[in-house]
Amino acid sequence: MSQKSIDMNTLLRFMKECLKASKGNTDKGLAGNCLLNGRSFQLTSESTNDRLIGLREWVRANRRWKVESSGFKKLSDSKILVSLGGMPSSKAVVEYIQYSNGGDVGCVFSRDEINAWEEISGTDKFAFHLFALTITLRCFFSKKRVNLALLLRAAQVNYFLLKKVERFGIEKVYNFVPFEVDSNLQSLLLKQAGVKVAFIPSSGPLGTWNRIMICDEVVFSTPYHDEEKVVFSDTMRFDKVLRWGPEKAYGYIQRYLDNRPSTALQTMGFYSHGSWLRLKLGHVQTEMNLAGAEDQCVVLIKDFLQLHPNFSLVIFAHPREKSRQNWKDTQLHYEKLFSGFNWRFSDLNTPSSHAFEQADIGVSTFSTIVYERLHAGYKTIICNYGIQNFPMKNSSLNAITFEDVKGLEDQVSEISSLSEDQFFIKKNLIGYRNDKLNQKN
Repeated sequence: MSQKSIDMNTLLRFMKECLKASKGNTDKGLAGNCLLNGRSFQLTSESTNDRLIGLREWVRANRRWKVESSGFKKLSDSKILVSLGGMPSSKAVVEYIQYSNGGDVGCVFSRDEINAWEEISGTDKFAFHLFALTITLRCFFSKKRVNLALLLRAAQVNYFLLKKVERFGIEKVYNFVPFEVDSNLQSLLLKQAGVKVAFIPSSGPLGTWNRIMICDEVVFSTPYHDEEKVVFSDTMRFDKVLRWGPEKAYGYIQRYLDNRPSTALQTMGFYSHGSWLRLKLGHVQTEMNLAGAEDQCVVLIKDFLQLHPNFSLVIFAHPREKSRQNWKDTQLHYEKLFSGFNWRFSDLNTPSSHAFEQADIGVSTFSTIVYERLHAGYKTIICNYGIQNFPMKNSSLNAITFEDVKGLEDQVSEISSLSEDQFFIKKNLIGYRNDKLNQKN
């Protein structure tokens, strides 16, 4: 496929080749595996039992042919395009990329908001509808109906993306949502069109959503990603690693590089993932026992405070917990948990990443805030009670984990008297800290 031969039939033929090879270990096979077996947030969990989900996706796709576009922005004449989920996050994503690579971004493509801003030929539309009819029938009987239904969205999204790549002469695409089930398909399509592709996964573990990555470049924002690359080397296929900081670090790191604020001693900061609220709202993911791990982490912190009343606790609520509709429930939840202890909420108007100095020792479970705190040079420990395969065996992060109250006491006893520099040296975590902080010491 070249940039001058973009049509729906060619795209669908390539997609079918990937699906047919999905049990193999070729690039096409891995892309097809993701299409058929990958997990996605694009459809609700109830869709698993919805025999009409294919038809519903077909109807949604048909509406997109008719609505004026809001999913594409041209920012400059740069030949770099950013592919992301929703347009509201585009400003922060563009700033992160420009801060990290030093170049301009030319276009932003929002896969969740694509509409028919392109003229589409009758032939292409007919090919799509014929494919949609086949998928709709298969969804009625198949247990993989959610992934099958999402093939319609994948076809439409990538058709429009390739159209934009052709029209604006795009030479490189940064994919900010590589966890989507069609990201590797998209990467192969773009590479065949002569376009370089870079994946930007979250700072969290790659093993959760990004075990399979086929691209030219990938952004690693923590040394833990390097450790995972060794484990998943067979399915992580790229030529170059770009080493950037966590995605939000550009907005706060200077605060900790210049006039670094003094840290409050004998303070513990709990960084919530909001699992109790996700469970209440029915949004929680059951894999890896994350909700159970966070519940146990709270219990262990309570036990620790009972034994060490000289310590105070600062709770850094998750943005979902701080929202207007949930804040009252959040207050009641933590007041019930920590009544009688020396604790407080952090300032609600200050992002957690802008207040690391408020806690000498940060505690969390699986949140990306772990990597952000370490990047900014602050002492951090991880409760991994019951979390499956995290950190991995022999990982450097195992030096800062605990699973019970004794483990928490041992960690605090060991590191509370250490300076931040001493902590990173003793725990062998220098690579997790911002390079400029390392150069100062």
